[in-house]
Amino acid sequence: MTYKYPNVDLATYDVTRGLQHSEYEFEVPPFMARLVDEVATKYPSWLLRGLGRNVVTDKLVQVTAFEVLNNDNPRTVVGKIGTTKRYTSRGAEIVYNVSCTRLAMARERGRELMTKDVKIAMKAIKEHFTPLPIGERVNQVRGEAYDFARGLESRYNGNVSKTRHSVYPLIQRFIRSNWESFLATLEPAERREVEELAEQESALESIKQFNSTFASSKVLTLLTEDDKYVVQYSGALSRWDSSELPDEVRRRLGQLKLTDKHVFVEGVGIKTDKGFVIMLPEGFRDAVPPL
Repeated sequence: MTYKYPNVDLATYDVTRGLQHSEYEFEVPPFMARLVDEVATKYPSWLLRGLGRNVVTDKLVQVTAFEVLNNDNPRTVVGKIGTTKRYTSRGAEIVYNVSCTRLAMARERGRELMTKDVKIAMKAIKEHFTPLPIGERVNQVRGEAYDFARGLESRYNGNVSKTRHSVYPLIQRFIRSNWESFLATLEPAERREVEELAEQESALESIKQFNSTFASSKVLTLLTEDDKYVVQYSGALSRWDSSELPDEVRRRLGQLKLTDKHVFVEGVGIKTDKGFVIMLPEGFRDAVPPL
């Protein structure tokens, strides 16, 4: 059953109660008709097919929603329009609802546009029911490819980082075992960079070792007080005369006294504003007297 515009079909779908279309009279409620008429006249090649129905009486059906099909061959559903109730602080009101996939993706809140204004509804229909301009479609292709490629790059980065973590120590082991041969293959500038990296890695391992030892409390912390040293080791405090310091501790303390504060001396320790933290050589910890 057609409407006053030939591209509006009111009775495509069967209604309830098993009655034939010929036994019904179809109408579009005035509020819905304002939007239907706008779409039908603005886009005469489109088809508006009745979707939502409200059986008013045994003979009267009001069509309150439509699916909108474009003029492709075959036609494609590009969206839906209809009416619904919107509840506000002032109570319920009848509004238009406009929906389609593109509109839902563009909205930050809600999947449908609800409005009482025909112009706002038509603006959404024009923007989301019609094909994108060719430039925007080209940009869509570029954007989709770009997003995919960026995601792929991130995944590859993760894979490479994980594999490097396993393989890099093997490469390092080989290079260290053949250090002079490896250096002989390098240009002078390359050799300087490699030697600098080796120094940096050595410094990194040293500070990591210090931090690991520090976390286990197996370092000596010395604070000068008058002519004595307040010493903490493994959580216990005591006071030592200079003569009571083990030779290795005295030697390392002497090294730190000659450095600036907040300078890490590899394998030795750190000088602070008020004292010193000293690493003990391997096998030396057992020689530290009880404090």
